[in-house]
Amino acid sequence: EKRLCMSTTIEIEELHRVACERGDELYVDPNSGLSVFTEYAHKARGYCCGSGCRHCPYRDSQRTRAQLSTKRNFREVCVWLMTFVVAIWHLLSGLVLFDRRKHKNAERQHKKSKLYTRGGDAGYTRLLAGARIAKYDVVVEAMGDIDELSTKLGFAAFHCQPWLLRRGKWRSLVVDRLHTSQEMLLEAGAILAGNVTGNRFASTLATLETELDTLDAALPKLRNFVLPRALISTLALHEARVVCRRAERHVWKLVHEEASEVDATTQVAIFLNRLSDFLFVAARTAAHFHSRQPTELSYDVKKSRILIPSPLSEPAD
Repeated sequence: EKRLCMSTTIEIEELHRVACERGDELYVDPNSGLSVFTEYAHKARGYCCGSGCRHCPYRDSQRTRAQLSTKRNFREVCVWLMTFVVAIWHLLSGLVLFDRRKHKNAERQHKKSKLYTRGGDAGYTRLLAGARIAKYDVVVEAMGDIDELSTKLGFAAFHCQPWLLRRGKWRSLVVDRLHTSQEMLLEAGAILAGNVTGNRFASTLATLETELDTLDAALPKLRNFVLPRALISTLALHEARVVCRRAERHVWKLVHEEASEVDATTQVAIFLNRLSDFLFVAARTAAHFHSRQPTELSYDVKKSRILIPSPLSEPAD
C-alpha cells in the first residue's frame, strides 16, 4: 500500500509538472478523476482563494500571515488592555485627588477662625499704620465712639422706616443720610488710625447742611427744651445724637493733642458736629409729625420752673 501510495504521488507530481510546463491550468487526478488546479493557475490568479487547494503556492505565506496576524492582534489587545488600565488608574487617582481637595476645602470652611490673637492681652493694640498704643489712648476712645455711633445709626435707620414710609418725601432724606453716614464713619476710623490721608468729609459738609436746613424748615421754631421720648424712632435718633456728640468730643481732643494729620482729623470732627445737628432735627421731625405726647417743654424764667404742656389730641401736621 505504501508503494502504491508513493507511486500514485509520484505520478500526480509528474502530471502536475508536465501540466505546468505546458501552461495548463488543470489536470485530471488519476485516482479520483477530478480536475485539479495547477500551481500555474494559482499564480495566474495572484492570490489564495482560501479553499486549501493541493498545489496552492500561497499556503505557507498564508499560514505565516495568519500567525503574524494572531501575534499582531495579541499585541493590540495587550496595548488596549494597558491603555484601559492606565485610564482607569488616572480616573481613580483623579477621584481620590478631588476627594482630598474637597475634604481639605471642607476642613478649611469648617476650620474655626481665630478672631483672637492674644496680642492685646497686655492692654495694647496696633493701629493700621503700625503704631502700638494703649487701649485707653484717646485714639482708641475716639475710634470706639465712632464704631458705636455706626451701630446706633443703623438702629435708628431701621426704626425710622415705618413712619417715613407714610411720608415718602422724608425717606431719602433721613434713612439715606443715616446709611451714607455709616459708610463715611468707616473712612473716619481709618483716618483716626493714621492709614488714610485724603478724605471726602469737606465736600460732604455742604450737602449735609442743605439736608439739615430742609428738615428744619418744615418744623416750628425751636423755643423749648426737647424731651427724648414718645416714638422709638425719636428715641433711636436721640440716642445716636448723644453718641455722636461724645465721639465729636473725643475727636476734638485728639486734634488738640496729636500733631499728625490734623487737617483730616479736623474734618472728621466737623462732620460729626453737623451729623449730630442733623440727628437732632430728624428726631424733632419724627416727634412733630407722629407723636401724640408733648416732647418739647417750655421754661418759665420768672417762676424758674418748667411748664409741661397737655397731650396733643391729634398728631401735628
